[in-house]
This record gives sequence, C-alpha cells and structure tokens, in this order.
Amino acid sequence: MILRQSSVTKKILIIASLILFIMTSCRELINPVDPESALYIGKPSVDIDGDGIGQYEDVDEINLISPENGATVTEFPLVLETYKFNPEKVQKYWIQISTSSSDFENMMIFSIDDYPSNECEIPRATFQRRIVCYWRAKAFDGKKWSDKWSEIWGFVPDLLDITGSMLDDNNSYVDVSFSKGVYATGGGTGGLEVSDFNIIFGQNGGGATDASISGLTTQNWEALAGGETIIRLHLSISGTPTGVETVEITPAGETSIYDAAGNVIAASATTEQLVLNTPATGVWDASKWDQALWGN
Repeated sequence: MILRQSSVTKKILIIASLILFIMTSCRELINPVDPESALYIGKPSVDIDGDGIGQYEDVDEINLISPENGATVTEFPLVLETYKFNPEKVQKYWIQISTSSSDFENMMIFSIDDYPSNECEIPRATFQRRIVCYWRAKAFDGKKWSDKWSEIWGFVPDLLDITGSMLDDNNSYVDVSFSKGVYATGGGTGGLEVSDFNIIFGQNGGGATDASISGLTTQNWEALAGGETIIRLHLSISGTPTGVETVEITPAGETSIYDAAGNVIAASATTEQLVLNTPATGVWDASKWDQALWGN
C-alpha cells in the first residue's frame, strides 16, 4: 500500500512539473485570452497613447503589421495585416490602398470599410502595374472609428510589367524591357510573336503616316525562344518622320504575355509614347533584318 501511494504521488509530481514547465515556457506568447483579465498569460496590452485604455481595446492605437514597410510582395492574393483588436469588441476594419502616399482620394485603387478581419485579402487584379503602392487602416469598435488613420506604409507588387524602352536613332526598332522573362503561354513556354503586341501610332501633323511592327528578335537579332527580359520590336515606318510623331507599345490583350509562373501582364502595361526621331530613312525595309536573321 505504501509503495502504491508513493507511485501515485510521484505521478502527481511529474504532472505538476509538466504543467508548471508549459506555463512558464509560454509566458512570452500572445494568446486569445483578454489581456485585461487575471487569466491572461503573455505580453501585456500596452497603452500606447496614454489614455488609460490598453491597445487590445483601443482602436485609436491601430498599427500595421505586414507586409513590412517598403517590401516587395510576390504572393497573391495579397494579405494586408493590421494589429488584431479584441474580436468581441472590434469586428470591422477599413483598409485603403493608393498609388500616392499623399493622395488617398484621386489616386486610390482599393477601399473597403467593413472588412470583418484584421487580415484583409486583396485580389491580384487590384494591381495593374509594378509600381509602389501605399496603404493605411482604421478600425471600428462598435461606437466609433479610430480617431485617425494608421501610419502609411508602402510596398511594391512584384508583377510582370514593361519597365523600360529604347527607340533606335533611325526608328528601325524599339527595345522593350520587362520586369521578368516573358513567354507566349501560361505554362511558361514559347517565344512571343508580333500578334502579342499592339502599336499605337500618333501622327500629330508630322510627315510619317503610319507605323507597324514587322518582326521580333532578341537584342542580338536572334529568334525568340521564351524567357527574354528584353525584346527588340522591329518597326516599319511609312513616310518621313519630322520629330512630332509618336509610337506606343502595349500588350495585344489580357492573355498575350506571361511570366514563367503563368501570371499574365496587364493590358494597361505600356512603353508610354516614344517620339520618332528625325531625319529618318523613310520606310524601314523589314527584309533587311529578315535577311540578317534568316539569310534569305
């Protein structure tokens, strides 16, 4: 009987020791228990603004969590995370995204004022270009919104985009640069074709009357295989440019140009308007580059 009691006592001591170990090792973790309650084990709810209300309950103390300020984001849909308030009290968040850090009205691209979570999921389609975006947030505690917006943080969506262009002095070609290697299919295969691009010509009263794309090569005049980050678009110019005409290169549509992961470039991607140089050589003979490339 004594041995049996000793064994039971030993088991109780072991269990108590395990419970004590778990409690002490978890003291640095945030848990869902209300920080103001006696049961809370973890970091205290700090009163940041000194109004006597801990951050867990005070929507005036909203701050941004992720992505980090200045980050490049690669996963979509994008999740914007703010501080998580007491879910029994705060059940509505207001998220805004703009392409200007100082203008959240005219340059705003996303706004939702009734999101039920501090982790707001933003569709990829929200971001049309690979440019810096800025975001801010508020929260609603059932009686009022945060007195003011949170800090403004910036991030760059890592989208496939046209990042630059260079027009030849003789207007014979334009080199178009992309943020990633480009392909003809969503499976990350195949070189682009002329039909994957659109050219917009502006005469503007000049001597040239039209422009078209006559072929595509690499910068080394080689055939495209897929994965190129710079593509040379060979131009055919009708008439003699006088320095006022423009050309602009864009994707042919929403399913024209892809990166290796199958993400499609936005139809709004553009080289912007490029002013034709003068004097020019008249109509560019596409057979010249065709002969150099193919030998015929």
